[in-house]
Amino acid sequence: MEGIFDPIDTDHDGRITKEEFRRYFREMKYVFGSSTMALVVRYLTTNLNALQLECDLTVLPIGPLLLWDGDSGKPDLCSEPDALLTDKDLTRIQSLFRTIDSDKNGLISHDELAAVLGGAAQVVFDEMGFNADREIDQEEWSTHFLTVKQEGGTKVSDYRMAHFERTVMIQDMIKSVIDDTKAKLALS
Repeated sequence: MEGIFDPIDTDHDGRITKEEFRRYFREMKYVFGSSTMALVVRYLTTNLNALQLECDLTVLPIGPLLLWDGDSGKPDLCSEPDALLTDKDLTRIQSLFRTIDSDKNGLISHDELAAVLGGAAQVVFDEMGFNADREIDQEEWSTHFLTVKQEGGTKVSDYRMAHFERTVMIQDMIKSVIDDTKAKLALS
């Protein structure tokens, strides 16, 4: 995952502080425009108000929005039909699977994938196929990334994994900020 967090980890110490996270949001305003960031701020404000009023939170997967770059960094397709997944690939793929499988039942449901990817979940879900229960198992997950590597090339496969990793990381950071705020409100 080297380099994935560089846009946020500005001091490159391997950790992302709340200040670095805040700075990232300020920079996103410049990248995405004030309307998009106003929507993100409204989403976060709505949830902070809900926490104060002890109401249900609105859950939206906004990680993909924050990662969108107009596909300017997306590598070109380069078929590698004989490519295989490396041990490093398998470690990354399995880690992503375990993270997205929030109920830890060994399957990724559409809802679990949507919690991370939002509207893009349906496209990814359709690409991967599903078992009889309409859920993705570890084998289907790994096969998907092998297919991406063989049809798109190593760079496309790495890009796809990095995108997933960053999306998961951003969703986790947002959840952490909400949890911290909730804990502070409980103390007051």
